[in-house]
Amino acid sequence: MQEDASFDELSQEAATVALEGFVPFYVARFKNDDLEIIAALADDRLVAEVNHVLAENRRGTIDQDTAISLKMSRASYQGILRALDMTYDQAGFPKKPWAQWYAEHHAKLIKEN
Repeated sequence: MQEDASFDELSQEAATVALEGFVPFYVARFKNDDLEIIAALADDRLVAEVNHVLAENRRGTIDQDTAISLKMSRASYQGILRALDMTYDQAGFPKKPWAQWYAEHHAKLIKEN
């Protein structure tokens, strides 16, 4: 059995785990206006669709906004995850925390500039 998998290589159950783990991270970044890394890597249309849903349906907490956003933007989140270079275990858990992934990409961006 393969140890590391991309989002597209996950089973349906594992992809759901990956998605449900990513969306709260995304929502928190949205609330802090800090999506530059994700926006640079993913399709602009997908990011814009998710952000529109989040902006129009703010409920206050990350959990509340995650629930409505996931319900309304599942396919867009899946597309975003396909574009990101995260690897997962076979259960759908990312190989590193999303915050660490983001910090590493941010550090690369700073070095490049």
